[in-house]
This record gives sequence, C-alpha cells and structure tokens, in this order.
Amino acid sequence: MSLHSAARVAGAAAYASHDGIVSVEGGTARLDSSRGLFTREVWRNLFSQFLTGDKEELIFAEHDGRLTGLTSGGHPNVPDYTLHGFLLDLEEPAGLTWLAFPSRPLGASVVREDDTLYFGLESGGYAAGFVGDYLPLTWHSRDYVFPRQVSFGAAVILCEGEFIVSIYADGKVVHTQQVVSGETVFRLPATLSQKRWSVKFEGAGVVTRFEMGSRPQELQGV
Repeated sequence: MSLHSAARVAGAAAYASHDGIVSVEGGTARLDSSRGLFTREVWRNLFSQFLTGDKEELIFAEHDGRLTGLTSGGHPNVPDYTLHGFLLDLEEPAGLTWLAFPSRPLGASVVREDDTLYFGLESGGYAAGFVGDYLPLTWHSRDYVFPRQVSFGAAVILCEGEFIVSIYADGKVVHTQQVVSGETVFRLPATLSQKRWSVKFEGAGVVTRFEMGSRPQELQGV
C-alpha cells in the first residue's frame, strides 16, 4: 500500500486498493465507501493503472470529512476528458464529483487560516476549493421487492444539478420527472399496486436524498 493513496477521514483510515476504497475503523476493513459508486470492474478500469508500479499516481487528501483522490490525468479510458480524480463523502457515497484542472495536480494541502483545500499544479499555479464540472451519469437502482403489493403517491428528491427521474413499477416506467438543484416533492400518478419498484436518475450532479411515500405531506420537511 502506498502512503500517497491513504488518508484519515472522519475517524477512519482510507486507502486505495485494486478493488476499491478500503475504510478501516476499529479493526474492521470495509469496501462500502466506493462499492455504491463503482463496481470492482469499473474501479479497476479507471484507477488500477495509477496503483501499479512505482509512480504512485493516485494521491489521497482529506478536508472537512471528504476524500479527494488525485491522478495524473489524461486517462485513456475516459475519451475527450482529462480526468484528474474525484471527490466523495465517505458517509454519503452518492456525493461523487469528478475533478479536472488546467494542468496535472501534484498534491494537496489544507491552509488552516482560511480552512481551504489547495491543489498544487504542475504548471506552477494552484487551485482552491473543489473544481470541475459534473459528468453526465445514468444510475438505475436495484429492484426493491416488497412482501405484498404496495403503491406510492409521491416522491421527494434533494439534489444539486439537473436530472430526469424515472419511477419503475414491475419493470415498467410509470412516471418521469425533471428536477433541478434543491428539494423537489412531486406526485406520482395513480397506479396499480405492485411488489417491485425501482428508480433511475439521468443527468449531471449529485443526489443526496430520494424517498417515496403515499402522500406529499409525508415527505415534506423530513
């Protein structure tokens, strides 16, 4: 394990492995931090090249409970996009942001006077805070199978960015909703009760909350 790809985040030690990000706390090691975002195959496709050999091109940094992973950029598996790493909250794995800089980042450090994380760049400059645009994404949840048929009349989503939300019942789309940054509560059409439900997000940004209930009043201010 490289010390460059390890950091202490929210009381736990986190380090990069070829299977994902490992969090170690209280003698227990888990891969939960990255498993909700990357399958093992996707993680290896994106980052294994930075963990092989002596280059140590995956650098971890921590700030305000968030983990930043920096790479040398120019990733061959991400065409037409200079990938310089990622930012994620280990307690909220849905909060993933891809990072891109004007030139290759060489490292990161926190300036305590203004409590800001700064990235040193190969060009000689630096970048402050978290930079980069959200990449387009499509995420479809697993099927949630209930022991009996249920129906939902409303849903709430809290996000940053723009998304199309598609609700599936028994494998078929029963409603689509366009949402933008902030909290959006919306009604679902009257449908037959079903046992199997799922949701799909298409867009760019971060989703931090999604719930469904029988009425909008149940979801507001929760």
